[in-house]
Order: sequence, then C-alpha cells, then structure tokens
Amino acid sequence: MSTLLELTNKVKQIYKRDDADTLQTSVAINDTYKAMLAVLGHHKLQDRAYKNIVKGQYEVSLPDGFLRIHHPIKLIDPDGGSQATSSYPLRFMTKQEYDYWEPSPDLWAMDNSTGIPWGYCIWKNSIYITSIPDRDYTLEMMIGGDPVDLLTDSDESILSSTWDETIMAGALSRLYAAVKLYTDADYWRKVYLNGSEGDGASLVGGLNLLRQLDSGNTHGPIIITNQKL
Repeated sequence: MSTLLELTNKVKQIYKRDDADTLQTSVAINDTYKAMLAVLGHHKLQDRAYKNIVKGQYEVSLPDGFLRIHHPIKLIDPDGGSQATSSYPLRFMTKQEYDYWEPSPDLWAMDNSTGIPWGYCIWKNSIYITSIPDRDYTLEMMIGGDPVDLLTDSDESILSSTWDETIMAGALSRLYAAVKLYTDADYWRKVYLNGSEGDGASLVGGLNLLRQLDSGNTHGPIIITNQKL
C-alpha cells in the first residue's frame, strides 16, 4: 500500500506543473483511485479476521482498522468432530438481550456458568459472547467497509502497491487532458487501461487487468489488503 504523499511524488516526477487554476494532483489521484475501486465487486472490499478466545473470556476487542462487521460472526471449535460441528454462525443480539442471558458475566468462575457459545452482541468497542466459553475457541469475522478519499498525506490506498503505476498513469492522463496536452493524455490513458511493460515485456497493472481479476474471482480479497478495512 502507498500513501497519498507517495503517490503524489510518483506523479510529480513526471508532471511538473502546479497551476492553481488547473486540476490538482490530489484530485486527479483520487478520481483515478475511485474509478479503479468502482470496477471491484463488493466482496473484494471484505476480508476475514480471526480472534482466539480462551475459557471464561466473554469480552473480545474488535479488530483494528475496520469500518464494518458483516454478521453473523462464526465460531470455530478446534475440537469439533466434523466441518459442520467445528464451524457455525453465532446469533447476533442486542445488548439488552445479552444482559438477559448474561446478567453477571464476571461471575462465571463462581457459578460454573460456562458452555458452548451460541450468541453475541456488539457493545462499544467489544464483542460480548454467550454462553461464556467453556474452553478455547476462535471467532471468524467478515470485516470491511467502503474506502474513503485520500485526503491527507498519510492516508493509504487500500490497493496493494502493484497498482501504484496504474493510479499514477490514470492521474497523469487526467492532468494532461486538463491542460489540453492530449497526446500525453492519450499515452498515459493507454498505460492506465492496459498496464505497463514489466520484466520480460509482460504487462503490469492496468484497469483492464483489474476487471479480469475481479470477474474471475468470487472469493476475495485477492487485490485489496486488509489494513484499511
């Protein structure tokens, strides 16, 4: 992944103009970035996260750096005898429902009120589980969210660095077109669409390749990293 500053520096190595009354580099980068994300199916904006839990652990912190959890959360039982019994969805409930089932979860060690987890709620920055786990388990979560514009220098693209050249080419095409340098704009648009030659003259990146990868894969993400999700 690259930051807005890193992408801007790549573009400015080629495009030297910075006229106040023309299209700005950050706008051209963001327009390109959003156009590339638009070709991806929604499943590519998801990833899996796993949290191990131990006996008696009813509260689990939410994963860092995500915007949304896609319900339901699954429970993985390492001692399950088959795939059906070793992984199954938990029931999502409100905090009010959770409090009904677990009015005093901290007392589990005193009243031996542990069991196989079957439900959960989200409260503040944590996941609360019921029944209180009777042994070690793993939670599997589908996390994700809609990416946002790259507004500050430190904001990171959710696309891997493989696609930096494609973002750069798309931004350059827009910038040159804005100042009516159409020959340069057309050149960089072709790179943006078709990629650039890498080692052995093989094409690297390109919007068309991104489309092919998206249409050929129904289980993601293969392109999106999970840092910003």
